[in-house]
Amino acid sequence: MATSRRCPFIVHMFHCWQDDVHVYMLLEYAAGGELYNRLLAKKRLPLNVVKFYIAEIALALQFLHSQGIAYRDLKPDNVVIDDTGHVLLCDFGLSRPVDPRTGLVVNASAGGSTSYKAPEITRGHQEPHGIAVDWWALGVVCYELFTGKTPFGNRSRDAKYEIYAKINKGKIKWGKVKGMETSGMKAMLQGLMESDQLKRWNFDNLQTCTFYEELRWEQLEKKAIEPPWVPELEKVGDHSHFQKWKEPRYPVKKLSMEALDYSNVLKRQ
Repeated sequence: MATSRRCPFIVHMFHCWQDDVHVYMLLEYAAGGELYNRLLAKKRLPLNVVKFYIAEIALALQFLHSQGIAYRDLKPDNVVIDDTGHVLLCDFGLSRPVDPRTGLVVNASAGGSTSYKAPEITRGHQEPHGIAVDWWALGVVCYELFTGKTPFGNRSRDAKYEIYAKINKGKIKWGKVKGMETSGMKAMLQGLMESDQLKRWNFDNLQTCTFYEELRWEQLEKKAIEPPWVPELEKVGDHSHFQKWKEPRYPVKKLSMEALDYSNVLKRQ
């Protein structure tokens, strides 16, 4: 799969600047809101919808990995939908570079969201890990989108140590959700949520598995496949697909153009 310097499934930062109090980032606007909000609204998503979103997320992860970056915080909250219905991966606060010699994350920490952490992170003894943690998380997200719940416990109800114990045991309650086994999704999830990171599925496995045997990956990468949902927008800047929340009261300094430091502005090619 060919990659470029610009991935269509990663939120783009146009500019970055700072003053003596804040760092400001001008990001691409994703009018469709978080993928998690779609899940909350629908309880669980249809098979074809899950297949589309997971494939686009996989392309984003593959791009990052090709650039030597482990994402390390995949969850529906960190996937947003643009105004055309395609996904954008965002929030890179826990991303880390990967040592090309060892394939391991540099300066690794146990950071990440509880329900989506791979067992090599939850075992408690800082086991070295690589990009395989992202493919584990992709399996968890796929399971959650299709069933409406995470495979190893409720992230808002269960204690963290209980979820970690279930992750380390690797026993998934598959339930009886129609279509999971006959579509090939179950086999794919078993490969992605393989406890041994050396045996875990990666992007190559996804491309050739039964679940995606009819997908034209080249067309998907070009955004040539129609999304299952396009957000309805009333005007430019419509934010109706985002949840309302109270803005925290941080100290704000009134800025002038002269006060801005443009020495570290980052521009997309």
